[in-house]
This record gives sequence, C-alpha cells and structure tokens, in this order.
Amino acid sequence: MILMARLNRSDSRAGYHASFSGSLATSVRSVISEGGYALQFFMGNPRSYHASSLTENDVKLTKLLVDRFPTTIVAHAPYPVFAATAADNPPCHSNLVSELTTMAQFPQSGVVVHVGSNSSGKKIAQSVDSVLNAVKSDSPRMVLENGAGAGHQYGVTLEELGAIRRHTQHQDNLFFCLDTAHLYASGAYDLRRNEEVDQLFRDAQKYLGGWESVFVVHLNDSKTAYKSRSDRHASLGEGEIWGKSTGSLRYLLDRIGGTPFILETPNTEADWRWLQRWNYA
Repeated sequence: MILMARLNRSDSRAGYHASFSGSLATSVRSVISEGGYALQFFMGNPRSYHASSLTENDVKLTKLLVDRFPTTIVAHAPYPVFAATAADNPPCHSNLVSELTTMAQFPQSGVVVHVGSNSSGKKIAQSVDSVLNAVKSDSPRMVLENGAGAGHQYGVTLEELGAIRRHTQHQDNLFFCLDTAHLYASGAYDLRRNEEVDQLFRDAQKYLGGWESVFVVHLNDSKTAYKSRSDRHASLGEGEIWGKSTGSLRYLLDRIGGTPFILETPNTEADWRWLQRWNYA
C-alpha cells in the first residue's frame, strides 16, 4: 500500500503537517501511505517548552522508512520558542538543542523555528550560534521561518533573514522556511502575480545565498488581505491569494521544483486531495 501510493510521483516533494502521538515512525508511515514526500510535526505540546523524546526503536524504524522511501521530515518548534531570544531564555535554548539533536539523526530533516523580535540580524545570529554550538551533531539544520509582520517581528523580509545568515558562524547549518501566507500578508510579495513570484526567487538569490538555502515551503493561502500583517491561514483557492485565480499558484509550484512544500491549512485533507488532482501530490 505504501509503495503503490508513491510509484507514480517520484518527482514530488509535497507533504503536510501530520499528527504525532509519540511515534514518529507512525506519522511518517501515514504520510507516505498518502503519497507524501514531506511532513511536519510538533514534537510535543506546541504551547509548551517540553519536547517529547523518541525511543531508540522509533528512531530505528523511522530511519528504515526514510531509507526505503526518502522523505523530508521537519519538526516545528513550539510557539513560545524563538530563535531571537534563545540565548537569554534557558527553556527555549534547551528545547531547540534537544529537537535539533533529535532531528539530526535523520538524513533529510530539520527544525522549523520562528525568528521572533530583536533589534538586528547580528544579535539574532549570536542567539542562533549559541544554540547550534550546543548541539552535539555535525549536521543539525535550524530552519528559520519568515514572519507575517505582526508587532516588532524580525525576519519578515528575505533581506532580514539574509542578515541573520550573513552574521552566523553556522551558515552550513542555517536554512529557511518560506510561508506563502506570511509572504503575502506581510506585504513582501503579492503572490497573486507571477512577476512577484519571480521577484521572490531573485531575492532568494540576492539575500539568502540562493534558493538552495530554502529547505522547505509552507504552502498556505491567506485569510487576510495583502499587507494586513496578520497570520491567518486559509485553504488553497479559498483565501485572499488564490481565491479568485490559481494561476500563480501553479506557477509557484512549478518554480519550486524539488523543494519540499508542506500544507498547514485549516482543511489539510481536502487540500491534499486537491493537489493530487492537480498532479502535484
């Protein structure tokens, strides 16, 4: 059943946020059986600093699965955890070190974390370095997610994300997650227009060192308007970005190419079926 779900889509990198009840292998198997090549999960309560630990057997089974069916796995850090304040917040720092250490055991994996608020990319880079210096692994991937622009968020634009990368001592371990709803709601890119999608890729080259620094894309429509600076996700084709036309969505997916993209929409199951009908999943 797992094999049949993926026989015809060896070029796909689509996935979605999956439930996790203590067994990562179970979550991975579920996504693979639906034809998915990527998944995201919370390693515990998303509103707590505490991360669940994976058993030795769970790690072993997960490795066997992703060896047979290559799959990108990202843990999403809990909502109270921010890269900007990790150096000065012991529970936050401990959570990130723990999750990065756990995820580094898998070949194509990382930890997505919100940037938070701070005065400069240099200071945030120092906080990022304090975490990565404490991880006992050669290959952790911290994946910074762009914000929607509420309050005093940093990391809203690719230029700000690039400033963090420029100042970190761990450029080989720092990657990015671009959320389409955030890109739109922040006013950074009007993704209704193909030319704005092209600008996004040009800016990734200019500020992030190339699109290859983008480890994963969060594929979400937006419930709120362009430049609203409000983070509210909508199902694909039902929001402010693609509610009237999905032309630029197809264009974006074609440009993404082999970069994994993950749904975080209110109705993930329906959106997954929709992508399958489009032959993107």
